[in-house]
Amino acid sequence: MEVMIFFPAIAYKTYEKLKDEKSFKKLFKQTKKKLRLLSSSILRAELTHKLIDLEVKKLFDDPVVKENVSCKKSCSACCHTQVSVTKDEAELLATKVIDGSKVDLHRLRHLAEAGNESSLFYMSSYEQRACPFLSDEGNCEVYEDRPSVCRTNHVVSEPSLCETKQGVENPVRLLNTFKADMIIMAAFKTSQENGSLPFMLWKALKRRSKSTNDQVVIKA
Repeated sequence: MEVMIFFPAIAYKTYEKLKDEKSFKKLFKQTKKKLRLLSSSILRAELTHKLIDLEVKKLFDDPVVKENVSCKKSCSACCHTQVSVTKDEAELLATKVIDGSKVDLHRLRHLAEAGNESSLFYMSSYEQRACPFLSDEGNCEVYEDRPSVCRTNHVVSEPSLCETKQGVENPVRLLNTFKADMIIMAAFKTSQENGSLPFMLWKALKRRSKSTNDQVVIKA
């Protein structure tokens, strides 16, 4: 049984717009079929990321796209916004934490308390809202395994508009990643559960701690 509680806004908008168009409908169904053939949550997350990266790479093969995308290394304004993940992605990230990837567990637990409520999330300060995987230098500690949404959000407007220090998200222009968005929605609609990254990751870590006697969560 599918439990759909939380969809990424941009991908969902694309899905609602293009779900009945033949090529996008086919891509969506093919992706769901591929994911359902895999019994491992880790493999499902990794396949989703691989398929998304292939579509995004095609876009960046265009020099005009490269020239107009504002996102640069260590630009981390969007890393202070609420990001949605599937249960599979949360399990993948939990595995990375257990294996030693750097994560701010105190910040993770704090943000997890907001659940999936964006209003509660934005009540925290800008510093507290930073992704638990964001380093002091502004780099992602799990870049190769970052969520689907992080792989598709490429800004083509002024970088300053990405700032959320006032607790609100400004309108920004994003690179159209329609095919990647359909893949994201296929993954979310295949997933047993979806939610905000901190909430889902915290739950995944607690499950891991119970099954392996690992004390990573208890120490936070």
